[in-house]
Amino acid sequence: MNSPTQKNPKEKPVIEPEEIDNGGEVIHQTEIKRSTWAGPLPPPAIIADYDAIVANGAERIFTAFEAEGNHRREMEKKTLNLQGRDLIVGKGLALVFLILAFGLVALAIIKNQPWVAAVISAGALSTIAFGFMRVFGDKGSSEDENTD
Repeated sequence: MNSPTQKNPKEKPVIEPEEIDNGGEVIHQTEIKRSTWAGPLPPPAIIADYDAIVANGAERIFTAFEAEGNHRREMEKKTLNLQGRDLIVGKGLALVFLILAFGLVALAIIKNQPWVAAVISAGALSTIAFGFMRVFGDKGSSEDENTD
């Protein structure tokens, strides 16, 4: 615990708890103060106190805040680029799948195998329908999740 001779960084004496005599019983009284703020950075008065604790404390806080913001934006940019690439690759693979599936359907028709053609085309069409339902169906549920 701090003694009365200790000082805080601004050279103010540390205030000790008061002792109150209540008919032979000593009561210790302490005053506790709390401050809060909303936002990414503390208010200017508190930021100034950081300089008293650590050399260039306020500047270090701002530098760290700016570096974190730049890092976050860079990560978001990379994520968006990768998502765009994945979207293009997915569409390309879907196109290759469709070309192969309908090529097999055409080959089955040429070889006079209508049931094989029907099964392959039904499989390809159901895959396409599932893909559309998955893509367009997720948008409604993801918006619901983001509103929490």
